[in-house]
Parts: sequence; structure tokens; C-alpha cells
Amino acid sequence: GTGVLLAAVGAGIVGLSAVNVLLGARTAAGRRRRQYGANTAVMIAAVIAIAAVVNFAAVRNEARLDLTSTRQFSLAPQTAGVLAELDQDIEVTAFFVERFVDLDPLQATLRSRSADLFREFARLSGGKVSYRFVDPEVDPVVATDKGLTQFPATVFEGAVSGRRYEVPAAANMEQAFLTGLLVAGGVDQKRIYILTGHSERVLTGDGTEGYGLVQTGLEGDSYIVESLNLLETGGIPEDAATIIAAAPRQDLTPEES
Repeated sequence: GTGVLLAAVGAGIVGLSAVNVLLGARTAAGRRRRQYGANTAVMIAAVIAIAAVVNFAAVRNEARLDLTSTRQFSLAPQTAGVLAELDQDIEVTAFFVERFVDLDPLQATLRSRSADLFREFARLSGGKVSYRFVDPEVDPVVATDKGLTQFPATVFEGAVSGRRYEVPAAANMEQAFLTGLLVAGGVDQKRIYILTGHSERVLTGDGTEGYGLVQTGLEGDSYIVESLNLLETGGIPEDAATIIAAAPRQDLTPEES
């Protein structure tokens, strides 16, 4: 590592200084040079030793400082909490076709962001989260084994639960990966249905008429959010955890009630 390299360079410098001191030690000027040389060698050795110790400590105790105003490189407290409480190992496999990554800036950014998140997941989970990148063109057997045909793709797998979850493409990768952690870890996703058919607020969209941010937040908390038209389904789905009627402008029909 870097510490070993610094130590080797420092040893070489100290050795050269010692040879120079010995060669010039026969005269008064040489004795002065010997004293100065010895002091210099000691200081160089001390600096190299300090650098090596700092490097060793940094490797053993990795820490990151996010100085961006929006904390864009910091995980949300909820994500950090889930990682700290993981009770099983989670294996993450990210599939990227490397020749496309080299050509497509969007895929290059996606791969880089994924790598950053995976490193933080591994660090904050105490090593329970492991990850790897696979090029499906180079190693197609791995992709076939996981049932994948389209890339990029990321798969989370729980060692104890045996669950496998493919994370879909998402604008908020941290939330998508958090869902992958929860599902692979054995946490069942609950479904929230948003009632439609009565001029309610819509899930998609923004501004005063849209509940898009609400949907994003719920999905980030590992809920599955879907629309529900009672006249079409004829009843409430059995897997419904909650049904939300978001400011309907029309009354429910007797059959719906």
C-alpha cells in the first residue's frame, strides 16, 4: 500500500544520507555535515513514519466527509439505520455492459453513482453488504442464472431469506437500492392503493394537483403504490394495506361504498 511505499522511500533517503555522512566524516567540515545530515535523516524518517501511520489508520478506519450544500453524497438517516440493523448478509450484483459504459455518459454516471452507494452500504453495514460488477457480455452465465436479459440491472439477494430482488431503473437510486435491501432482507412490501374515478388528486404530476412527491416518498419507504378503481375491480384487493382517497370531488357510488 501507500504506507509501505512511503516507508521504503524514507528508508532509501535515510540510507543515502548515512552513506554521505560517513564519507564526509574525516574533516571538521565533514563532521558538521555529518551532524546536519544526521538531523535531516532523523526528521525525514519521522515524517515518513507519521505519514505511514496516518495512511494505515485511514485504511483501517475509513471515513468520508460530505461538504456539498445539499449533502448529495450522504445517505439518508433511514438508509443508514437499515444498514446498521441488517441481520443477514446481502449480496449485490450490478450488471453493466462495459463497452456501453465507455460510450454512454449516462451509463457511466449511473455506474459511478452505483459504486459510490455500494461502498457506503458495505461500510455502514459492517461488511454485511457485499457487491460486485459483472459485464454480461464477458460473463453471460451469471446474468442468465439471475434471469436477466436487459442491462444495466442490479440484483439484491439475501443469504438467509433466499429472496432475490431486481431493482428497476429509478431517478432516486438510493431509495431504489433501499427497497432492494429491505426486500432481499425478508421485509414484505405493503401495498397502498390510491382511489380513482372521482376526480381525485393524481399520483403522477406535480404542483397543486399532483401527488407525485407523495408517491416518491412512499416508494422510498418500500411501499408499493398503485391506483385503484373500485368499479373496475369490484372490490378491495386482499393485499391492500391502506386505501387513500385523495380529495375526491365526487361521491362514491353505493356499490363502491
